[in-house]
Amino acid sequence: MLRIGEIYETDLLVDYDEQVAFCDIIGDLNRLHRKHEDARVLINGMYSVCLIGGILSKLYPESINIQRSAKFIRPIYLDESYKVIVKLCDTVKDTGIGIVRVQVKDVKNRICLTVDTQIKNSRYFS
Repeated sequence: MLRIGEIYETDLLVDYDEQVAFCDIIGDLNRLHRKHEDARVLINGMYSVCLIGGILSKLYPESINIQRSAKFIRPIYLDESYKVIVKLCDTVKDTGIGIVRVQVKDVKNRICLTVDTQIKNSRYFS
């Protein structure tokens, strides 16, 4: 559990087969999200947001996401290294809500994705 201002970091590893399964489920047929010729595979934006949700669910189990917004700044590609930085920015007093910002950065430390989330769980946020 993070305190206000604290940061948690982890690596982001995207599995190609899981991405393809995600795209199949949502009906995304965009060939940019699948291996073709010698082109780089672009990770589906919503899949990357879902991966962030998985990281948050490990940090804050049994919590409810009541709001989430994403800003896609740079593409995220398969077979490239990324760092996920989670920061508890604030809490809303007496509501059990934590305000969390997550950034995904590439190897050049450039922000690729920012996800702002409000998480409800009185056990973590008083």
